[in-house]
Amino acid sequence: MLFRRKNPESKDIRKFVDILYQFEKEHPDELCPPETDPQLVVNCLCDVFLGADWYTAMPMNTKQVNTIILDNILRIHSKEFRKMVKEKQKEWRNSNAS
Repeated sequence: MLFRRKNPESKDIRKFVDILYQFEKEHPDELCPPETDPQLVVNCLCDVFLGADWYTAMPMNTKQVNTIILDNILRIHSKEFRKMVKEKQKEWRNSNAS
């Protein structure tokens, strides 16, 4: 490949690294990591598993988008999740066919 597409840098992952670095600098003897904002965690996981350029065009609130992010990550990376969804879809079809 002549040109390699560069993935956009994740601002959230950079922010997380900065938080860890700052905490380590201020608390060098601390054994436990600092608390992390749950939304930052979701954003970092989205960037890692779906790509920093992932987005939704639907006008939804943050919690709804988080549900979509989790669903997409699990559908891509969890065979167990896909199996459960398939079973539920069968149940739903069978209950509607009756």
